[in-house]
Amino acid sequence: MKLFGKKKPKVVQLPESGNAKPVLVVDLAADKDGMLTGDIGGCLVAILLWNPDKKGRYRNMRGQHGSGGMLDWKTLLAGVPNDTGTKLLLICMKSDVGSFTRRLDDAIDEKEIIGSDAKSLAIKPKFFGYSVAFVDRAGSVQELKEMGYQNNYDVETPALPRR
Repeated sequence: MKLFGKKKPKVVQLPESGNAKPVLVVDLAADKDGMLTGDIGGCLVAILLWNPDKKGRYRNMRGQHGSGGMLDWKTLLAGVPNDTGTKLLLICMKSDVGSFTRRLDDAIDEKEIIGSDAKSLAIKPKFFGYSVAFVDRAGSVQELKEMGYQNNYDVETPALPRR
C-alpha cells in the first residue's frame, strides 16, 4: 500500500454482528488508519465519516457490518451531524446494490434513519458493490480482491458482545 509508505496501515476489521444484542457498532480509534469490511456475502456494511481536518482526513469514523443488511441506524447515527459534510458509505455485493438501495429509501421514508424530528437526510449515501473493501480516513474505498489481504494490514478485530 503506497498510501502508507512502508508501514502497514493500522485498521479495524468489522466483524459481522449477526443478531448479537447489543449490535456491534465500531468507532475507529484515533491511532487507526481505516476499516476493513470483512467478507460481505449477503450483508451490508455502513461506514460513516465526519469532522474532516484540513488535509481531508476524517477525525471521526464509525462502522457496522450488518448481517443480512440489518443495521442499527439509531446507534450508527448517534451524535453524527446530519449535514453534507458527513459521508455515508454502504458496501455490499454488486448483485445486492439494487435491493439495499430500495431498503435504504424505505428506511429514509419511514424516518427510521433520520428520526422524526429531522425534515430530511442531508447525508448523501453512496453504494459500492464489492465483496471485501478497505476504507481509509479520507473516505476512499478500495476493493480487495486478493486472498490473504489481511497480511497487508495491522488488523484488530473487536469482539462481539456476549449473548
